[in-house]
This record gives sequence, C-alpha cells and structure tokens, in this order.
Amino acid sequence: MIKDEEMTAVEEIRRMLVKHPLKGRSWGFALTLKTNSRLPLYEGQKLLRGFHARLDCAILGSRWAKKPASERTSFILIPEYGVANGDLHWHGVVDFAVAKYSNAQALELIDECWHKMTARGSTHYPEIFDPKGWADYCITEKSMNDNGRKITRHIYEYITSEMFIAKTHG
Repeated sequence: MIKDEEMTAVEEIRRMLVKHPLKGRSWGFALTLKTNSRLPLYEGQKLLRGFHARLDCAILGSRWAKKPASERTSFILIPEYGVANGDLHWHGVVDFAVAKYSNAQALELIDECWHKMTARGSTHYPEIFDPKGWADYCITEKSMNDNGRKITRHIYEYITSEMFIAKTHG
C-alpha cells in the first residue's frame, strides 16, 4: 500500500507532467530519449545536462547560461531501464522558451543535440492527445510491456531542466 506522503509526491509529479509549472499550460512535446546503452543513472544525468546545454546554446546562442529559467528550454523526464536489454531511457515532456522554430525544426534540433551527446541514442515523440494519459504512462512505476515483461520506472529520480539551471547559476 502506498503511503500518503508517497501518493502526494506522485501526484505532484503527475501535475507537473500535465501542466507546465511555470507557464500554467500544456507542454510543447511528449518526448522519449533513449541512450541505447546500459548506463548508471548518474551517467545518464550527465548526458541530460550536456544535452540541455547544447539545446539551449543552439537556440539562445553562446550566452545561453546567463538566461533566466523562463527563457530556457524546460523539461521533466522520468528514467526507466529497458526490459529486454537494461538500456537507460527517459519519458517526459519538453517545451521551448523561444518560439522561433516550427515543430518539425524543433524536433530536428532535439535529435541533433541528443545524437551529439550519445551517438547510439535515439528519440521518439508520441503525440499528446491526452496529457493526463501521457503523465500516467510516465509515472507508472511498475507495469508490463507488450511482451509481458515487467517495467520499472524510477519516478522519484525524475530530472527537470530547472535542476540544471540552478547548478549553472549556483
């Protein structure tokens, strides 16, 4: 049985996935980032930090680190280890602060920046017709995939872009 404090934390993560906490609206894109390799979580977090820096540099220019959080790319990602092979990947949402790209250009930029961080990596963008359904998918801790294998997500190890921005400015 889930304790009340745990349920409150899960619901908070779910709320953040459904509606952008700073902007009060839906996120721009659903996102899955795959490393296609077995990595410990801390190594994956380093990859995400570098990915975030590359993405913001590409969008905002060389002074990207000086920008406040409201002008930077934002995301929330939940780590998961692949069922068949143990590969680390993340499910979540992403939003661009600067709307100077079409959707296709934005997704192409995400691909380019992710592949610079992990050449074997891949990306996937499920369409969000139901933000609450996507949030539920992201935070489901234990479930079965299509092949009947158990999936475990580490929802309490979620990553937000604001965590990286705080370290940049801190």
